Amino acid sequence: MKAFFSVLLMSLVICSEGIADSYSRSDWRHWSDYDRDCQNTRQELLIETSLIEPEFTHRNKCTVKTGLWFGAYTGEAFAVARDVDIDHVIPLKWASDHGGLAWSPLLKKVFANDPDNLIVTGASANRRKGARGPSEYMPREKSRCEYVRRWTFLLSKYELKAGSKDAKIISRTRKACNDL
Repeated sequence: MKAFFSVLLMSLVICSEGIADSYSRSDWRHWSDYDRDCQNTRQELLIETSLIEPEFTHRNKCTVKTGLWFGAYTGEAFAVARDVDIDHVIPLKWASDHGGLAWSPLLKKVFANDPDNLIVTGASANRRKGARGPSEYMPREKSRCEYVRRWTFLLSKYELKAGSKDAKIISRTRKACNDL
């Protein structure tokens, strides 16, 4: 019987390690062109959020060249589209680790392209945030209320489960935002 439990315990460890290691960014297909107009999700977001009329790399208007964007996390201004990162507010890996791993390929694709989960930012801010949740990353003070509002909405929309540390920070920040 003792040997049985040892094998069972080893199986559980192997399974849990497999789950933790099974995130693959390629499973979360992003920058899709749902309406087949040649502008993928990234390009459509750049067009929609530019504060001036964007210019394109070619007359077919598939790829944005220039516009005016302000990074949500830092307030930094960008005029060249290739200098802009589009960040997943709830990172794909975080979503995978908190309920999304078992999602169908279609739901992963929907999540990865959901405009509610996408935000314009700079590359350095995007790298600094990485796959962290709110307990490990928060944007500048001015952006925190909107950031946490989006997190709360997306957690509910996709039925993701925040860990206790992230939940505590989200709750504390929401309270502070409501007190403003």
